[in-house]
Amino acid sequence: MKKLLAFAFLSAVLAFPQAVFADHHLVFISKLIRISATQCAVELTITADQDDFRAIDEIRKDSSSLVALGSLAATLNGADTSDRNILATSNSFAATPSVTPDLTFSDSDCGTFDSNVLIEFWIDDNANPDVEQLVDEINSPAVAGFGSDNTAVSSASSSSQTFRDLSACSLTVTNFSGASGTIGTGPTCGSGGTTGGSTGGTTGGTTGGTGGGGGGFCGNGDCAGAENETNCPTDCGSCGDGVCGGSETSVSCPADCTGSGGTVCGNGTCETGEDAETCSADCGSCGDLVCGAGETSASCPDDCGSSGTTGGTTTGGGDSGGSCSLIR
Repeated sequence: MKKLLAFAFLSAVLAFPQAVFADHHLVFISKLIRISATQCAVELTITADQDDFRAIDEIRKDSSSLVALGSLAATLNGADTSDRNILATSNSFAATPSVTPDLTFSDSDCGTFDSNVLIEFWIDDNANPDVEQLVDEINSPAVAGFGSDNTAVSSASSSSQTFRDLSACSLTVTNFSGASGTIGTGPTCGSGGTTGGSTGGTTGGTTGGTGGGGGGFCGNGDCAGAENETNCPTDCGSCGDGVCGGSETSVSCPADCTGSGGTVCGNGTCETGEDAETCSADCGSCGDLVCGAGETSASCPDDCGSSGTTGGTTTGGGDSGGSCSLIR
């Protein structure tokens, strides 16, 4: 009977390790940050008071150990861990936000904090090294935009991960003792405006999602910040859609930017066949306060006036098919 009970317990451990280690798996990866090829960081958030952390519990990068808890595990087990963070950074990152990290790893690891990196937090058992459990992960291909310098992924839970452009907003990182520092530029990411997207829509800067700072958001009609044709075709267009938009030129996308008769979108001249919709780079767009080619008082009263008036001055019967050139 004892052998049977022991076998049943071991089977349960192997099949459901979370049942055994439930007292230290309430952790998620709250921030993944790349400042440069030598400065990067991972922040973990512990959501409840728990113990039994182990020295061999670890953060992994691309399935290999990045840094283990080590002696920090004893500190965690002896403290109230509710709503506390663990900050792991590269050695060079520590000086950036002027906050002491809890764990450090080699600067060389930051080079692969890229658009294909997989960051995980695993817990393990000293007595049973073959028994381990994946607690949380950030798989950067699922969060479009991450991997360039000054980019980050932030999360409020393991199921919501949001891309952040640190050239447009800032993030706060916090260590276990509660000390914090700020990285990035501009308003706090998530306060006013949106940048990127979250898993649940199409992730990280394609559609939907909240977050970001004043850098705009995918879907606002402005191809800006870290947006490009790949992660935000809504704003930046895509080659072959018939619109010369975003970063497209007659060289990178002749199909969209070279019209009939050899017209070239992007050369600074609004030529025959181009208008504000098909070539905003040359012809402007409605709302830019210039009544450009293809715009009329009917199609764009903000730029061309309405009912034949511009800025309160009669233009003599209105514009003539978009030929007005009002500059306010």
